[in-house]
Amino acid sequence: MPAQSRLDTVRTVDLKRFMGDWYVIASIPTFIEKEAYAAVESYALNADGTVATTFTFRKGAFDGPAKRYTPKGFVLDTATNATWGMRFIWPSRPNT
Repeated sequence: MPAQSRLDTVRTVDLKRFMGDWYVIASIPTFIEKEAYAAVESYALNADGTVATTFTFRKGAFDGPAKRYTPKGFVLDTATNATWGMRFIWPSRPNT
């Protein structure tokens, strides 16, 4: 497999504007996203600076069973808000 080049992040992210629903139209799927149809990621900023995240989709087909995951997001680079981590299983937390 060829070496992959590093992708640069954006300079800054306005967290308040980023919050809301994001419709997934293309992706390089993670293990959770394989066979995900009609996927939507929803973000809400918590008072403590973490991000409440909801990932909903249909498994296997557009009429497949509905699935929902609710990981917690963490802004890892607070100077730019452009680098995040996600915690799917408590008590694990992304590296800071």
